[in-house]
Amino acid sequence: MVPERRDGHVAEGLRIAVPAPDDPRPVSGRRVVRAPQLGPGRRVLGTTYRRSLKTAIWELGPIKLYIAGHTDTVGAAAYNLNLSRRRAQSIAGWFRKNGLRIPIAYEGYGGIRAAGGHADNTDEPRNRRVDYILSVEDPILKATEFQAVWKLVN
Repeated sequence: MVPERRDGHVAEGLRIAVPAPDDPRPVSGRRVVRAPQLGPGRRVLGTTYRRSLKTAIWELGPIKLYIAGHTDTVGAAAYNLNLSRRRAQSIAGWFRKNGLRIPIAYEGYGGIRAAGGHADNTDEPRNRRVDYILSVEDPILKATEFQAVWKLVN
């Protein structure tokens, strides 16, 4: 269930963007959540800070974990796309089986988002990776025209 905000609207499709404390500019297309400043040398969150974080979570709505799988560029593109999806799905399943209760979605990108822009058929271990994204809306990973279709894990 998606909680309603105080103004009665359903809190969906919002991103947290935290600009520098002295930056008054709004962040275009994003909801800015400002939290009280922490004192110098402090690591403990005070009551006011914890209250503001709880309010922000309540207003934003449910956070999801998105898992984006990637491969190197060795082999056929269709094979790599399928492999990256299976890897992401496997990791998403692991999180669910190990008690993560928030919604989890996964998608594969194959070799289209290569780290460092390597050429095709490059065996690059840095490209065989998974990205973990916490968000309240489906992320759009730049540098590609690929349209992700995020799948939810039960």
